[in-house]
Amino acid sequence: LDNLRAALAFVRDRNPEQYVTVVGALAYFWWGRSHIIEGREHVRHALSQVSPEPVRPSYARALRGEAVLASYSGDTAKSIDVMQRVLAMWREIGDRVEVGTSLAMLGMAQFMNREDEAAHDTCTELLDVAVKVGNPVFINQAKVMLGQMLVAVSRLDEARSLAHEIIEYSRKAGDKRAEHSGHHYLADCALMEGDWRTSIGLY
Repeated sequence: LDNLRAALAFVRDRNPEQYVTVVGALAYFWWGRSHIIEGREHVRHALSQVSPEPVRPSYARALRGEAVLASYSGDTAKSIDVMQRVLAMWREIGDRVEVGTSLAMLGMAQFMNREDEAAHDTCTELLDVAVKVGNPVFINQAKVMLGQMLVAVSRLDEARSLAHEIIEYSRKAGDKRAEHSGHHYLADCALMEGDWRTSIGLY
């Protein structure tokens, strides 16, 4: 962390474009390690130093970092607005994987903002994009996202079917985190149907 801070301090006032690139690359680190306030300060400063034009990957990643960190600061409305801008940028750039990643972040922000139907629609598109990309890991991740939204909108039969697909793939791939999600959705479905005994076992 000290090395990262030293690198950020070095580029911060010397090379704005490089600063934006580094900030965009570190956004998930700040989120994953809960350095939310520190990360937001860097993101805001970096984005204020450069123009959003021309549309470019470094700026889009930094802006997505702003959206992710805003969402986990409780500012979900702002996160949704920013992520929609980010998504438009990646569509213009034409990077399908980054479009998918941005759809995932947008869907989660909508879900956290209690916009369940919108989150469901976003994650449905995410799965479609993942299938077109053709990466089985990406497809499974998209299914995990969509499964959460299917539960949220009480489409339990679809959620249960998708959960079984998630579990089957994740067991073969050794992905315990995704397999856990599949069992969790099955438990949610059982609980929502009043079958608490089954639900407890699945949880």
